[in-house]
Amino acid sequence: MLARSKRLPHTLIRLHIGCLVTFSKDMILVYKIIGGVAIFLSIVALYPSMQPGAPSVIGFYLTLLSMFISALASQRQLPYYFYCVALFSLSNVLFLNDGTRLSLLFIQGDWTYICSMYSLFLVVLCIGSLLIRYKTRSSQ
Repeated sequence: MLARSKRLPHTLIRLHIGCLVTFSKDMILVYKIIGGVAIFLSIVALYPSMQPGAPSVIGFYLTLLSMFISALASQRQLPYYFYCVALFSLSNVLFLNDGTRLSLLFIQGDWTYICSMYSLFLVVLCIGSLLIRYKTRSSQ
């Protein structure tokens, strides 16, 4: 009788640890899904960015949102998602977006709008990259 009572807590601990391992595997899958959604959102943001007027602003903010989502997904040693979204976002902001492309710096005189959007983009990019570096260093 005494031997059974000693074994019972060990099996409960083993079951509890097994549930934690399963939970972490499920969370990695959730982060992969979130990363895929972030990449998809950054690709979808390319279309409204090329439209003149307000859709380009909506495309810019969709780009920023996809960068935040990819930074969330890259917390568990998966920086691939953030790097892909950052590459799509950088090409979107610098070359494709109707309101922020580089050629507008020489043609258009509205430097305040363009520089404010670039600075907002750089702030989000720096916060995301610092978050990823902090999370990967703390998990090692």
